[in-house]
Amino acid sequence: MMTIEPAPRIIEPSRAELPAPVSRWLQVAYPDGVPDVDTLVFEGSARIKRGRMPWIPIHARMHHRLGRDHVADMRIKLGPLTLLRVIDASIAGVGISKVGRTADLGPQIDQGAFLFLWGEALIYPSSWPYLPGMRWESVNEATVRVHLPFRGGFEVATLSFDRTTGQVVRFEADRYKGARGTKVRWRGDYLDWRLFDGVLTPGRILVTWLDEPAPWFEMRVERVLADVSIDRALAAAREAIAKAKRR
Repeated sequence: MMTIEPAPRIIEPSRAELPAPVSRWLQVAYPDGVPDVDTLVFEGSARIKRGRMPWIPIHARMHHRLGRDHVADMRIKLGPLTLLRVIDASIAGVGISKVGRTADLGPQIDQGAFLFLWGEALIYPSSWPYLPGMRWESVNEATVRVHLPFRGGFEVATLSFDRTTGQVVRFEADRYKGARGTKVRWRGDYLDWRLFDGVLTPGRILVTWLDEPAPWFEMRVERVLADVSIDRALAAAREAIAKAKRR
């Protein structure tokens, strides 16, 4: 006799009922309740690697208006001098990828920036109310899928949890690789979770395109600031987007 598998349960995050891995994570990470954080900045030393090139050390600073806007500001420095500045941002749904004076815009960049934003924002639950219609799908005791509303459809990401600690360890989704690229599986690994001035944040982050053999970005978080002004970072990203549109 053929067995019919039940349809996956998809759960709205505004409801009390969540998939078991998510409920366990919230209980372990936030036993006193989820803090209401509006803006968040985390920064630290990082390094990037492209192809056969050696690792390049950078300073990385990530700015979030959680669930709404995101600016990643990464700089290659020589002492006090900035040799190259990279800005990846999503502002009001518009993405930009800017390396030095070269900036890319367009639908693929918008989608990639959206996933970059939520790849980080999703691990801070106070961001969830800012994406109405976000849905959870149970996969197993250590994995869920998250359906993220985007431009009339959904981008589907996978969140993985440590079976021992219950903590989030991985975010995966299909992301456009550049303005003219195709979708490639894209992964962020979250390691060494700890409290930074009361904010629970991974102490180490790895980012990998899964068509490449190893991570291309590694970051060690050294400082986290909650509910601080990020107006300058947002303004710089808006200006970069406006300038790129005029070209």
